[in-house]
Amino acid sequence: MDMDGTFFLPQWYPQPAPNMSVESSRMRDQLPDEAKKKIHALTDSLHNEREKINAVYRFLQQNTHYVSIQLGIGGWQPFDAAYVYNKRYGDCKALSNYMVAMLREIGISGNSVLIRGGAGMAGVDTMATAAISCIRRSTA
Repeated sequence: MDMDGTFFLPQWYPQPAPNMSVESSRMRDQLPDEAKKKIHALTDSLHNEREKINAVYRFLQQNTHYVSIQLGIGGWQPFDAAYVYNKRYGDCKALSNYMVAMLREIGISGNSVLIRGGAGMAGVDTMATAAISCIRRSTA
């Protein structure tokens, strides 16, 4: 939370890290062609959005591992989606970014959001311990 009481996640999360260009920061959701083909092979024959989301989530569960990255810039900025696809691991930020990228590839919007449990509000110094997750708000 900023000094004026506003929630700070939208201010820093999509922004580039120090010494990083805006272009490279925005490229974090780009999937390799091989990943795009796999996601489409899993979902193109499915009939509704819920089935597609479930298929993508199962793919994420079966093909990646969670690894906590909380040192230096790793506590703040996710690995890009291509890195997660190729290395098959990431922290909460990276896996959320990867899930959103896969959803966007098949035409489903998703967002990474901060979810915090416990008393009080998260501050910048405790941000690395909070979870950033992918949430899909259904309109149905």
